[in-house]
Amino acid sequence: MNQSCKNCGHTFHGNFCSHCGQSANTHRLNFHSIWMDIRYGIFHFNDKIFYTTKQLLYRPGHAIHDYIEGKRLKYFQPISYVIILATFYGVLGHIFHLHIVIDNGEVDPVFSKLGLETINDWILKHYSWIALLLVPLFTISTYLAFKKQGYNFVEHLAINSFLTGSGFYS
Repeated sequence: MNQSCKNCGHTFHGNFCSHCGQSANTHRLNFHSIWMDIRYGIFHFNDKIFYTTKQLLYRPGHAIHDYIEGKRLKYFQPISYVIILATFYGVLGHIFHLHIVIDNGEVDPVFSKLGLETINDWILKHYSWIALLLVPLFTISTYLAFKKQGYNFVEHLAINSFLTGSGFYS
């Protein structure tokens, strides 16, 4: 069945206009469609990020293995995943002053004398950046240590990205 494209007026057959790529399935605007446009257009993610998070929480080995073996349709891309979670963690950390170490008010004299308290504070404030920068280092390390496993460098990068991303919420 031929139809006319609502975007460019070109006559086409199928689900998409062969001239401009507009979907033949256009619908009336409603709150759901606006929400989906915002999620995809601005944040450029869909339910895959929630599925990936759930799988990495409850089945981390299976999820990573599935992704490496080619079952990627349901999963969020690993590099994007770790970047989004690092950004989210960084924003929440600055807003709510999150800390990894609980400060009970007592400072170890050796810790203070060596200036480690300042270094520790800097690390805590920049944890998401440090984690992102360590992904390539982890990848080189795991690639060299587990070379006999048969995974290539990029597969190790995906594995380490998922593991680093899951570290932000575990």
